[in-house]
Amino acid sequence: LHDALPISFAKMAIDAGASLVIASGPHVLRGMEFYHRHLIAYSLGNFAGYGNFATEGDLNLSAILRVRLSATGRFERAHLFPVQFAGKGQPVPGGGTVPFVSRLSTEDFGPHAARFSTAGRITPP
Repeated sequence: LHDALPISFAKMAIDAGASLVIASGPHVLRGMEFYHRHLIAYSLGNFAGYGNFATEGDLNLSAILRVRLSATGRFERAHLFPVQFAGKGQPVPGGGTVPFVSRLSTEDFGPHAARFSTAGRITPP
């Protein structure tokens, strides 16, 4: 993630009291990080395309993010479920989303990157 604006905005939201930030990017998956123990997901890609978005290569990958927060907004657990596109953009379970987002997270956020198990469990660094 090379655009400083989404990062600044997400961190500003956490600093202002948000417990979780799920941002929207340019129809692609992006990395995730923890900032002051709060998860920031910068983009989960597309969920369905109906033939209007490219679905070749990494653009074939998407995700469903499930997060549990405590009653006070503290991060408890999260899981990334991989989705890939079939046909003209129909989402189906599976694909290489988890290792792809894990790599992006590490490359973009280093020591602050979210950590991913092979099954998609997300933990703080």
